[in-house]
Amino acid sequence: MIRLERSPLYGSVVALALTAVALLISLLLRPYLEPDIFLLFLVVVWLSTWYYGLTIGLAASGASALALLVFFFPGEAGFWEVGARLGSFLAIAGIIIWMTAEWRESRRVLASTLAGIGDAVLATDEHGRITFLNPVAEALTGWSGLE
Repeated sequence: MIRLERSPLYGSVVALALTAVALLISLLLRPYLEPDIFLLFLVVVWLSTWYYGLTIGLAASGASALALLVFFFPGEAGFWEVGARLGSFLAIAGIIIWMTAEWRESRRVLASTLAGIGDAVLATDEHGRITFLNPVAEALTGWSGLE
């Protein structure tokens, strides 16, 4: 299986592709989604941030806001109405980006802390299945972290 690296270029392409898919689905399902047309675009922002981080989440948010502005806000709508709807989308997207980016960072710090401990560390889930082994635990048990 070929894995794409998590670079800004790949992240930008994925964010734009996900935004295009959300736009297409939203246009097709517009009569059913009309009051809540933002939902698919918020999912795009969350997925982009979760997989690629803060910067790509912001890029997805900007691309989604542009798509919403061009395709879903009527030209005859008032400036304040469009501003309020777009502003509410950007505020919600900003909260999603901030929370997801902080969650990713806390997981990264936890993993590096546990990996750096000189004693063997095993982490399990609520069913007793091993979910993490640091290098010392791998050496003691003979299991790799992937196993």
